[in-house]
Amino acid sequence: MTSCEKIISVLKQKQSALCDDCLVKLTGVSPRQQINQICNRETGVFLKITGLPCSECGKIKITRKVR
Repeated sequence: MTSCEKIISVLKQKQSALCDDCLVKLTGVSPRQQINQICNRETGVFLKITGLPCSECGKIKITRKVR
């Protein structure tokens, strides 16, 4: 499974917005910058949301969802 597929799988399973730090913990994809690069590259797949709390850690950060 590719890193992108792991991110998609976790986001679909959780059905909520997650920050990059929590995506690292849940997918095993590291470093955190790799999550950012993948999500920014695949803009048709991932939705970037600002000002929304992460559903995993509760911190208000940039979060991601699957479109």
